[in-house]
Amino acid sequence: MRKSVFGVHDKTTLLFNLLFLGLLMILVSCNQKKSAAVADTKKPDDNRFTPVVLTAQGDFDEPLNFEVLKNGKVFINERKG
Repeated sequence: MRKSVFGVHDKTTLLFNLLFLGLLMILVSCNQKKSAAVADTKKPDDNRFTPVVLTAQGDFDEPLNFEVLKNGKVFINERKG
C-alpha cells in the first residue's frame, strides 16, 4: 500500500474522501442559497403590477394558462378544450 501525506490511500478511503468532499460542497452551496433568500424578506410594493381584466367573470370554467403575443392578443387555454 502506498502512503501519502494523509495516510494510507486504498480505493475505499479514496472513495470515502470523495463522497465526503461532495457532501460538503452540497451543504455549503445549499446554505448560501438559503442565506440569499432569507436576506430578501421585504414585501414588494403593491403598485408594481396593474391588474387587467381579460374576460367577464364566468366565461371560463377551468382556464389553465395564457399566452400574450407581441401584438397584444391573448390566447387562453381551457381544460375542456
